[in-house]
Amino acid sequence: MNPILVALLTFAATAMFVGTALSVFYEMLVRYPASVRQRLREATGKTKSSPATALLNLKQLAQSASEAPSQWPYWTSDLIQQSGLSIELKTVILISMGLAVVIAVAAVVGTHTWWTGVVGLLGGLVLPWAYVLLKRHLRIRQLTRQLPDALDVMCRAVRAGQTVPASFQMVADDFAPPISDEFRHCYEQQNLGLSYDASLRSLAQRTGIMELRILVVALLVQCRSGGSLIDLMQNLATTVRKRLILQQKVKSLTGEGRLQAIVLIALPFLVFLAIYFLNREYAQVLLDHPRLLMGCVFAQTVGALVIHRLIQIDY
Repeated sequence: MNPILVALLTFAATAMFVGTALSVFYEMLVRYPASVRQRLREATGKTKSSPATALLNLKQLAQSASEAPSQWPYWTSDLIQQSGLSIELKTVILISMGLAVVIAVAAVVGTHTWWTGVVGLLGGLVLPWAYVLLKRHLRIRQLTRQLPDALDVMCRAVRAGQTVPASFQMVADDFAPPISDEFRHCYEQQNLGLSYDASLRSLAQRTGIMELRILVVALLVQCRSGGSLIDLMQNLATTVRKRLILQQKVKSLTGEGRLQAIVLIALPFLVFLAIYFLNREYAQVLLDHPRLLMGCVFAQTVGALVIHRLIQIDY
């Protein structure tokens, strides 16, 4: 057997064993006790924050979801939770490690060059997280599209004399996932004894949508100091609809440019693969110069990020 393959498989087995042991250790001795203590503090109201700090936390709910917390496990856990996937952080890490090793071994065995193993290793580590980010993006977009109609239903329910939790139940019963799942979860948390503030904060954290964060802030402030909740929900629904219309206009105006970018980015890779299978000796000249190939990939990645940033607007 190839000694390089044996070494890679040994490294893969050792990495998987160490990763599994560390994940079990973290789950049993760190994460689970911390979550139990946090739930007990929320249920009993014995938090470490003062009233002034609680008002400050309301402002923090309205901040952009792009501002990551200082501890990466909480940030990555929020990403997985906002994507709607029913998996844990340790599972994604193990999948990333296993996929990275498999792709790296396949690349080295198939091309007989060491640098393809490095590229395959990095690609395997990134692919699961790219899937999580894609699922999160699609879920947030679907939630944003459903939010204006849900706010209209809540507004009519409150105007008819229903309570805010009852309006949450109406949204959970009348709408399709994912917004029905989120509102139902928030309503069930309150029925199971979780405080009103904690359930709303959990809703804002699970979704990661600015408009829902604003709604949560408004509900918490209205619970403390009063105010016209109906007018606020109507204005918020109108604002969300205007933002969706603006987003569709930008998407239609940049459609030709985005299509050109996709073609220009995909064309070099497709042409290289075609030449590699049709005339491998000709493509081997580029494979013998990995620095040039890595520079091309880096330039393509930077160009894709620049194009993506140009068609994004902050609104």
